[in-house]
Amino acid sequence: MIRRPPRSTLSSSSAASDVYKRQVTAYSPLGSGVEINGQKVIDHPKLIEIAKKHEKSAAQVVTAWLIKRGIIVIPKSTHKERIVQNLDVFNFTLDEQDMKDIAALNANARAGFGGAIEEDKDGNPLGPRDRVHPDFPFSYPNVPPEADAAEAEGENETEAQ
Repeated sequence: MIRRPPRSTLSSSSAASDVYKRQVTAYSPLGSGVEINGQKVIDHPKLIEIAKKHEKSAAQVVTAWLIKRGIIVIPKSTHKERIVQNLDVFNFTLDEQDMKDIAALNANARAGFGGAIEEDKDGNPLGPRDRVHPDFPFSYPNVPPEADAAEAEGENETEAQ
């Protein structure tokens, strides 16, 4: 699975999915609340502008954008109203200009790799959620070497600052 918020499109990973006939899944479509260049994905002015145009939230716009691109979207929330909102994306259509405007937000950036920053009981940062997990690094058996190479190529893209 690949992070797919608008500022992190990782086009090489999409190409790899075409070669290996795998479906791209956006497991963190809204960027997990982390900031890219000092801004959360759903706080980007262009996304807010498009959202107002359609009377939707920026999160719904991002979700609709990914779905329209054929990407499986797995948004996460613990808030009932956001869960309902995450599903309310099939009653509007992003036009061609919306799609281009959102695609233009790509900064070839990655943010929040490994999940949200975990803290100890005193609030001191421990590190990204996945990296402090007792089973990290996770291993995935039966992954063809070509797929690992394609994914590694995507990981060499610019990290968020």
